Amino acid sequence: MTKVCLVSLYAYKLFHPQDERALSFGGSEVQQYQLGKELVKDKNFEISFLVGDFYDGQPDAERVRVDGGVLTLYKTARCHGRNMFIDGVADFWRLYRAIKKISADVYMIRGGGSLAGKVAFFAKKIFKKKFIYSSAHDRDSNLDFFREKPWYVNALFRYALRNANVVICQHKEQQGAFQKNFGITATVIPSMYIVEDELQIGRWGSREYILWVGRLIEWKQPEIFVRLAEKFPKEKFLLITNSNASQFKNIVNKISNLEIKEDVPFEDMDYYFKKAKVFVNTSSSEGFPNTFLQAAKNKTPVISLQVNPDEMLEKYQIGRCANGSFYKLSNDLAEILGNDLLWQTMSENAYHYAKKNHDINTVVREYKDIFRGLISKKYHNEISHS
Repeated sequence: MTKVCLVSLYAYKLFHPQDERALSFGGSEVQQYQLGKELVKDKNFEISFLVGDFYDGQPDAERVRVDGGVLTLYKTARCHGRNMFIDGVADFWRLYRAIKKISADVYMIRGGGSLAGKVAFFAKKIFKKKFIYSSAHDRDSNLDFFREKPWYVNALFRYALRNANVVICQHKEQQGAFQKNFGITATVIPSMYIVEDELQIGRWGSREYILWVGRLIEWKQPEIFVRLAEKFPKEKFLLITNSNASQFKNIVNKISNLEIKEDVPFEDMDYYFKKAKVFVNTSSSEGFPNTFLQAAKNKTPVISLQVNPDEMLEKYQIGRCANGSFYKLSNDLAEILGNDLLWQTMSENAYHYAKKNHDINTVVREYKDIFRGLISKKYHNEISHS
């Protein structure tokens, strides 16, 4: 039996979607959640999660039933009423206690920061276990992260990268950046989703609106989606967010063709992607957006302002990238909406791309091979220092 612990503080909300005390999640949490749910179906794996502490009285450990099995959530870093200094120090004890109790063979975290360094220290140095770092954003590898964070956060993150048995990245551009900037040979493993049978996915006649999904944070630039809604008054626009949207609603409430939905459960998101004519991404940068795959597997073309990992949108003819131009973004949307044949082609291409490259049944085998290889010592650390 291989014991794997996935470190993902904000994944707690995915296991308890109705719990308003838990804070919202992002794409990295979704991928850890998907991986954990799939691995637990295999009786050769025992799965646990290190999650955040979100409320007084939250259990130190709780068993959670998911599709195909049961896994355990262990409470660690405090995520409510947090004191930067006190809790920063206390997190070491919380992590030590949980990791000692779990005694997993492999610990894996997705996303950079000080937490990655702390987990690497306990997993590798204290308990002599294996540690995997998985990238969640381009800034993890292209050095943007290190320009934005204080020195002690950077030091801990670099420690995690230097001590990882394996570094996983999302696409080839990240792989090149890890090699160039850190001397690390990273392994590309694509993001994963359950891809439904094609017959269950609606075609053009069932599509109702232009869709945007994400947190209301600066680099996702939701205001650009609002500008698109204003430019296309005859089209319906739907913005879905797990952020508190009250202030945002006050700003845009005069735009009659824009609807905003908050706190849609993850399990319900396919419903909205299936009814979207086009999915719009307005971020200034990302890693490999989960929403690209949610759109693709539901046969929804993608238009992106800036993000286009490995130029996938044009390479696989599933959408368009505007290279930072709002003018081009608007024209791309108009062209796709006005050309039934183009929409149908992109729609079909998107589905087949997702099925071939990101189906969970295929991708999870790559993770299993790495986990087993680390335990059997057949998978060697390929990190060198430049």
